[in-house]
Amino acid sequence: MKNNKLCKSCSGRLSEFNDEEIIADGFCPYCVDEKGNLKNYGDILQMMIEYIEQEHVEIDKKERLSTAQKWLREGEVWKDKFITDDIIIDRIREGDLERIKVHKHKKEGFSHSCGECMYYQNCKDSLKSKKKWLSKMKLKYGNCANVLYHDQNLVGYIQYAPKKEFPKLEELEAKSTDTGDWYISCIYIDDIVSKEDKKSFTLLLIKHVILDLKKRKAKAAQISAPIKEGIISSTPFNWGFYEKIGFVEIGHDEEYVVGKLNLN
Repeated sequence: MKNNKLCKSCSGRLSEFNDEEIIADGFCPYCVDEKGNLKNYGDILQMMIEYIEQEHVEIDKKERLSTAQKWLREGEVWKDKFITDDIIIDRIREGDLERIKVHKHKKEGFSHSCGECMYYQNCKDSLKSKKKWLSKMKLKYGNCANVLYHDQNLVGYIQYAPKKEFPKLEELEAKSTDTGDWYISCIYIDDIVSKEDKKSFTLLLIKHVILDLKKRKAKAAQISAPIKEGIISSTPFNWGFYEKIGFVEIGHDEEYVVGKLNLN
């Protein structure tokens, strides 16, 4: 008897594959890696575009991306992750960190990748260390990082955890880690997007984290931001941006403000 079910990811017909090729929980072999884990959104989207190019030549080249996104919105995995027709927010998956580009700060000669940054963890920056830390956080608390894709590009990343998981904060703030608050330690927005999109993407990621933290019964979220432009920061905007969306100042120095948002 033919399998009439659809792949939970790409919504393709599973009847096109042998029973041995279908992953037990309902995925086609193209949507999972060699370990059986679901691939990230960018890789699956690219795979679907290539499939359309080969098997559906009748679809105009300009419509291939939107067609692939439409099919993904029909799948169980991605439909609830679409914010708009061309934007999704998803938990961090294998291969996502490698898509985060090196960010060049205005300070001459300084650049780094948020995908490797371990500043608040007091560790040497490396992709291996970042992956290890994220895996540890996932085991302890569940997912602690999200990505935002716009069309085919990963353009946003946000990372958060209980403040005690960032020992560097003890050096920056007195008794900072002695709290039940969670800390948003990094917000990355790719420089390829416009200033207005940077604002909207940042807001979308923060709102996503706030909803997540409320589900976890967290008491409050904290963030730090520079007082003015030109100061190296792990967040893309000055303090005024975060103040407007509800964060309240709880401390500051000559360059940075620490803000808190109560979640109760």
